Amino acid sequence: EYISGNPNVKLISAPVCLTYSHTFFQKAQALEFSGLIGIGAACIAQKMPTMCNGANLIYQKSAYKNVNGFAGNETLASGDDEFMMHKIAAEWQDDVHFLKSQESIVYTSALLGIKAFLQQRKRWASKGKHYKSTKLTLLLASVYIFYALTLASLFLGFFHWKYFIVLIFALLLKCLPEWIFLRRISVFFNRKELMNCYFVTVLLQIVYVVIIGIYGNFGKYNWKGREVK
Repeated sequence: EYISGNPNVKLISAPVCLTYSHTFFQKAQALEFSGLIGIGAACIAQKMPTMCNGANLIYQKSAYKNVNGFAGNETLASGDDEFMMHKIAAEWQDDVHFLKSQESIVYTSALLGIKAFLQQRKRWASKGKHYKSTKLTLLLASVYIFYALTLASLFLGFFHWKYFIVLIFALLLKCLPEWIFLRRISVFFNRKELMNCYFVTVLLQIVYVVIIGIYGNFGKYNWKGREVK
């Protein structure tokens, strides 16, 4: 309805929320996933689209055809919707939007096991090397380097206590604004209880992002029953 009444709108990304059981693992997934949706929305608002979710995405057929749709990404196991959004944004930067509406939320289930989660994250990480935007690549690289240095300071702290000061500073730099950001998102999704597992999730996230960032670009992963390199 919105896109039909606004002919200049080429693509709209909308919120996706994970449903979960009472396990910590699924709650942590839901919290992190909410953050990714929020980051995607914020980047779109800043005219630098990064992430979207194909579970809740709408676009004009004419825009899709103009950028040749998913062409060029046929061999990739992840990110076809994102790459198409990037192509549309390159042509019509002001015509890509995020629909912040609770009525538009689409719900999908959290993954049941750690193995499936890691395979999914490897698949997601693998698309990073295919981004054509230098700005986006630098943004992702800076986040990864920050996480890697934070993790390194933890291990180095056992050899010299001053590195623990670096670790504390890095965690504060990450956690203070992120807590505020995720708190607002959890209210939007009516999932405020997820904030109870925030701090443990942060520590686990730093570790797995550093590992998956390497493995997703150089290792193998399973997708739809087949192994992808």
